[in-house]
Amino acid sequence: MRGLESEVEVARSSLAGARAEARRQSALLARHALKAPFDGVISQKQTEVGEWVTPGTSVLELVSLEDLRADLSVPQEYFPRVSKDDRLEVRLGGDSGPAYPATISAIVPVNDPSARTFLVRARLESPPAMTPGMSVRATLFLQGDEASLAVPRDALVRYPDGRVSVWLAEEGDDGLVAREQRIRIGDGLADLVTVKEGLSAGDRVVVRGNESLTDGRALRVSE
Repeated sequence: MRGLESEVEVARSSLAGARAEARRQSALLARHALKAPFDGVISQKQTEVGEWVTPGTSVLELVSLEDLRADLSVPQEYFPRVSKDDRLEVRLGGDSGPAYPATISAIVPVNDPSARTFLVRARLESPPAMTPGMSVRATLFLQGDEASLAVPRDALVRYPDGRVSVWLAEEGDDGLVAREQRIRIGDGLADLVTVKEGLSAGDRVVVRGNESLTDGRALRVSE
């Protein structure tokens, strides 16, 4: 009987040891499991199978497909004027396509010294089909600028004494002719410059070939 009791004790000790080892392995496995903090798609794997990692090492890049936002780079000189109440329109992929209304959710007061821009983060009010990493182009309407006129920078003719003018295409007796118009400009954004004085809505401005024009010269419009 004593022999059988000893074997039972040994078996119990072995079982307890096996259970302890199972618990240790389970805890070890749980420590190596990666749990995503949100639903998304793995866009990039940054480690390989069997590679040793330490706490803080990036092993993959997870991208959320929900609640996408647009990060916009705005010239730093506009930082004092931009507010969350400004109207914003976003176009996907560039200038073509429809404009979608957006709201400014964050203005990051940190400049990028290499590009001289700061970050404006926007959320689309009626989001279309978007994917992370898609390029967008936005139009920002600053307070007080909605009624301003704007012309392309290429239309401006600048003089050494500080004068700025544009060439208008006006109807003459035999067709369109050029007429120089002095203007007063305001701020610029991207390829456009606002005009404070000198132009009216509907004026046709010469953008190309304006360097050698003279008053009254006949113009030919090309598409």
